[in-house]
This record gives sequence, structure tokens and C-alpha cells, in this order.
Amino acid sequence: MNAKELWRIPVPSTAVGSAQMLYAGADVLLRFDYSDETHNDMEFNTGILLKTVLGFKHDSEGFATTTMDAYDRLVEIAESDWVAEYQKANPRIADLFHIKHYAIFLKSCGLYEFIAKSYAIQKVREGGLNDLF
Repeated sequence: MNAKELWRIPVPSTAVGSAQMLYAGADVLLRFDYSDETHNDMEFNTGILLKTVLGFKHDSEGFATTTMDAYDRLVEIAESDWVAEYQKANPRIADLFHIKHYAIFLKSCGLYEFIAKSYAIQKVREGGLNDLF
């Protein structure tokens, strides 16, 4: 796997409490909360907004096999077989959106992978995520 680091999370992912994926149209927000020991263990949350998502997958921690490059960081995977599969299936759409393969591994949450047009890092906010369940 040839991966380029795009962003490193603010703390080691061992400090991550939970992660959530929210969908709006073709966009996906992957957000997570964490405690920061440099700020008296206060809770914060942040996330990654992925724009024009054409596909995604999640592997739980015990089943993620290609994680080291994506550990605690968002990476773009070059020469991705998954992107090649999408380009073959629908070259017009793949070329229109200039799709890329993004991945991030968060300890205890797993490996998240996306085929998407672009991404944006969300602002860090105080407080944890409200439990959905």
C-alpha cells in the first residue's frame, strides 16, 4: 500500500472514546471524541467530512489488515485496486469526480475507508459526542 499522509489526529487514537458516521446526501462525516491529557483529560471532538462519497467500508479492529500507514492518521492510498475497480465500472463518473481512496485507523474503532472526491477536516470542539444508542 502506497499511502500519503494528509492529516494526523490531535492525540494518539488510544485516547479516542467513540466514533460516529453521519450521512447527508453523498457526503459522510466521520467524527470522533477523545480525551486530551495535555488539557487535564478534557473531552474534545473533531472529524473528517468526506465529499461525494461513492463507496465506503469499515473493518473492526481485529479484521483490519492494511492499517499501519493509516494508524492515527488520514491517508490517501495511491494506485488503489479499489479506485481501479470503480474506474473500470464507471469511468465517466470516476473521472468527473477525480475519485480518491482515503483511509484512517482509530484504535478500538477500526479502519474506515472511503472512495470520495475530497475531504475537509472539521474544527476541534470541546465536549464528547452524544451517544446515539
